[in-house]
Amino acid sequence: MKNLYPVLNSVIFLLMLSISGCERDEIFPPYNNSKNNPVIINVPDSFSFEVNADNFNYSKMLQLYISTDTLAVKIIIVRLTSGSGYLEIKDGVHTSIYLKDLSSQINGTDVFRFKNKPGTLALTLSQYTGEVKINITHDVQTWILKK
Repeated sequence: MKNLYPVLNSVIFLLMLSISGCERDEIFPPYNNSKNNPVIINVPDSFSFEVNADNFNYSKMLQLYISTDTLAVKIIIVRLTSGSGYLEIKDGVHTSIYLKDLSSQINGTDVFRFKNKPGTLALTLSQYTGEVKINITHDVQTWILKK
């Protein structure tokens, strides 16, 4: 039975991520595979950013709508040929709780707990050429254990 928990958690995570994308809060046009056209989905307990960048500059601070004390941050950066960038999450009192350099190829997930709920996300890309995918959601495994 314990062997089924990782598989079940993964299935529920994907299901919850797809369901959370169904609520409309801030949803921008769907990804059309064009260059320098970021797609942002910012709904309760989930944030997603994708761009196929070609010498792209982007700098925004966005409000997050995360209501839990645990986050899973999945970042995939491929075909990076130039530029620099960073992702920073701050809590409600503007203290940095997560900082990630986006200036290299990345394919990983960070899961962490924090004291205060996240308030904002700052994303900066400078002269960036490459494909970026960022997904932020609550950690489903912890969420399941709390229920």
